[in-house]
Amino acid sequence: MKTKKSSKTKLRVLFLEDLPQDIEIIRELLMEAEFDLDYDRTDSEKEFLKLLHGRTYDVILADFKLPGFDAFTALRWSKEICPDVPFICVSGTIGEETAVEVLKQGAVDYVLKDRMGRLTFAIKRALAEAMERKKIKRAEKTLRESEERYQNLAMISPVGIFRTDSNGHTTYVNPMWCQISGLSFAEALDSGWLKAVHEDDRDRLSKDWQETARLHKTSFTDYRFLRPDGTVAWVMGQASPEMNLENQFVGYVGTITDISERKRAEEMIRSSLEEKEVLLKEVHHRVKNNLMTLIGLIKMQEAKADNVTFSDLLQELEGRVRAMAQVHENLHKSKDLARVNLQDYIETMSAHIRAQYGAECDIRVSLQAAGVEVNLDIAVPCGLILNELLTNAFKHAFPGDKPRTGTDNCEINVTMVKENGTLMLTVADNGVGLPADFEWEKSETLGLQLVKMLIKQINGSIELECSAGIAFRLKFPVAVT
Repeated sequence: MKTKKSSKTKLRVLFLEDLPQDIEIIRELLMEAEFDLDYDRTDSEKEFLKLLHGRTYDVILADFKLPGFDAFTALRWSKEICPDVPFICVSGTIGEETAVEVLKQGAVDYVLKDRMGRLTFAIKRALAEAMERKKIKRAEKTLRESEERYQNLAMISPVGIFRTDSNGHTTYVNPMWCQISGLSFAEALDSGWLKAVHEDDRDRLSKDWQETARLHKTSFTDYRFLRPDGTVAWVMGQASPEMNLENQFVGYVGTITDISERKRAEEMIRSSLEEKEVLLKEVHHRVKNNLMTLIGLIKMQEAKADNVTFSDLLQELEGRVRAMAQVHENLHKSKDLARVNLQDYIETMSAHIRAQYGAECDIRVSLQAAGVEVNLDIAVPCGLILNELLTNAFKHAFPGDKPRTGTDNCEINVTMVKENGTLMLTVADNGVGLPADFEWEKSETLGLQLVKMLIKQINGSIELECSAGIAFRLKFPVAVT
């Protein structure tokens, strides 16, 4: 048969009492107060010390006067050997002054024997206070152990660690922080560390840090230390607000990481890139010069030609070579060697074609390609296509230098739109158009054959609209940038 589990509070008591009958009164009182009592009794100082060393107690109840010693002596031993055990003086002879002195010496309470009913309350309160002290001590121990672990980790950390107070003044740095910065622990404290920051970074960093400390925000920044030996250390610094258990801001904890090697590597890459850009600009410049030399040779041959047809062919060839040369010229002048600005390119090309074929004609050219850029692989074939279509428009769209019937001005419109990886190019004029039986896809003229070949080369498509003059509409894929 199972016995009912006791609901009483287990209480282990050490009695310092020379009268057994008084102990019995206290025992019965405590048993009635729902305490399950386990106790030892002594009135000997020697045995008292032995019990304190050999057992643990929840509370010590001591008469004031005992054979050979008193409560003051017992209290001193108690505080030395087991300071966390509540000590309550229970006496019938203690006076008010003596009672106050006992409390000053460290007793948690005193109870007169003629008022024994108060003892239960005193013990419960003493146990509650003892429990609270234990909790506080455990928390303090946990905090202390955590701090010790933090200090141990900080000592061996491969990154520099620092802490500040709520005003942003440094209160701690670890050995790695000192190694990276070249400063000693003492030199780093308060605002001393700022004096070692490179003068080119000091004002910026000081302002940023003051703002960070004021707003209690997280900080990330690069800066340099100028070490006492004259070397420079680039660091990545970061700091985060530190809050206490009451969620109150108490300062910052942060790290610095030596990024000097990374900075040196970045500088080497930057220098190498600048050298390559200079070299590439020179390559584009020389290619353009070679193509311009070729144009010069074509012009010389054209000047000696006495055949009109041959002269026209040389002019067309010159335009094609110039279209390629202009791509390299634009790249040579551009800050971005990877892309060609088509607005600038078309403006230059149309000016050359006008000078060559329409210098005496009132033909208005409208360009809409602002912000459209393409790489070299697209720029060259696109330029050749534009050259052919613009040349055809200047040469054939306006016979007699007049637009088609019903329009007032001779106009050529070039529009380029880049959208979702597709470039849409339109070259339209308001000229006389094509003969009704003309099938441009089957045309054997070199210019249109070249356009079809280049469209295929860049995986594009082309449509021709003849409802109002001529409008060539091209679409081809380009890289999204």
